[in-house]
This record gives sequence, C-alpha cells and structure tokens, in this order.
Amino acid sequence: MLLYGTETWPMGKDIKSRVTAAEMRFMRAMAGYIRRDRKRNKDILKELGAEPIIRRVKDYRKKW
Repeated sequence: MLLYGTETWPMGKDIKSRVTAAEMRFMRAMAGYIRRDRKRNKDILKELGAEPIIRRVKDYRKKW
C-alpha cells in the first residue's frame, strides 16, 4: 500500500524522509521495538531481513 503510485511521485528529500519514516514505524512495530529502545534502523532492517523501501521505489521506476 505504501508503494502505490511511486513510479510517478516526484522524489525530493522531503518525500524520501517521509516514506522512510513510515517504513521504519512499520518495521519497529513488526520487530516489537519502540523508539525508546534506541535500536538503529539498519539493525532493525537487518534483523527482519528487509531492504529499504527506497531501493524498491528505484527499481519500480526503472521498470516503469
């Protein structure tokens, strides 16, 4: 749902940071962490075996 229409979004710094923040909010919830646990984003992504969503957006744009 988060990636819907990303092929046509203008990707500025503000949109990238919003998408990354939303992604990490979901990932923290899935891993069972809260912000006060002070876990790094990279560590959470590695633990869950996920890749950053911005990479997927770049792949979608190349295919489109």
